[in-house]
Amino acid sequence: MASALILRNVELDGRPGLDVRVSDGVITEVGERLSGAAEDFDGRGGALLPGLIDHHIHLLATAAQAQSLPLERLGGAAALEQAIRAALAERPPGAWLRATGYHERIAGDLDRDVLDRIAPDHRLRVQHQTGALWFLNSRALEAVAAGGAPREVERDTAGRLTGRIW
Repeated sequence: MASALILRNVELDGRPGLDVRVSDGVITEVGERLSGAAEDFDGRGGALLPGLIDHHIHLLATAAQAQSLPLERLGGAAALEQAIRAALAERPPGAWLRATGYHERIAGDLDRDVLDRIAPDHRLRVQHQTGALWFLNSRALEAVAAGGAPREVERDTAGRLTGRIW
C-alpha cells in the first residue's frame, strides 16, 4: 500500500506557495494546488528543507571511548571494583585507565580515596555520565597537578584535593 503526503503552502528554493507530493518517501511532484488523494500537511508558508543530518564526528573522542571502560550497566560498588581491577590487570603499573558513564546509583559518591583503594598503582579517571564531573585517584592527580593543581579540582575544607573535577 503506497503512502502519500502533500506538503501544502511551502517555500521551495525561494518560491513561496508551492505544494510538494511525497509518495513512499520520495518527492514525486512539485507545483501549485496539487490535487489527488493524500494526507495534507499545511506548511504555513515555511521553507521546506531537506532532512538535517549531523554529519560530523569527534574522531578523538570516539577513539578514546573505544579504549575506555564503560560503567553504565554496573550495579553496585563490588561490580565497579571488579570491572576496574579487571581492566587494570591488562595494563602496566602507572598506566592510565579512563572509565565512562558513572552514576552515583552504581556506588555512591566517588573521590580520590575511594578510587585509591580500587586502583592504587594506576592512574584512574572516572567520568560521570553527565560529562560535567570527573573523579581522579591520587596517581592521576599527581600527573594532572604536576605543575600546580588546576582551579577546577575540588578541595575539601582542609585544602586537600578531593579528586573531583567539575
